[in-house]
Amino acid sequence: MTEQQKQAVELVARGFTYKEIGKRLDVSERTVRRWMATPEAKEALARARQAEPSVLSILRAALSATTAQGHPDWRARLQGARLLLLPGVEELEREVEGTRVTIIELSAEEGSP
Repeated sequence: MTEQQKQAVELVARGFTYKEIGKRLDVSERTVRRWMATPEAKEALARARQAEPSVLSILRAALSATTAQGHPDWRARLQGARLLLLPGVEELEREVEGTRVTIIELSAEEGSP
């Protein structure tokens, strides 16, 4: 894979659209789609998503949270859904670009997002 293709994989893993990636790398959206369709890119994308979870992927995982006993954790699921629905959550993902996200604390207080 070329350096640009590796950058494209990293940006896809962080939640950028093909159009946004094309603009950043000065290539067409179609080129980015072609790159991402290769087996090497698919494998690299899977590794990137496992290595550094994004804010959005962590919040999406909260939607299926369970307790230690295996029961649905409705509080965590509800809070994850609330945060995903907040305006600007995708911009938050881009703001933390380059920063490893290790934990998100979800407040259990009434009235919090």
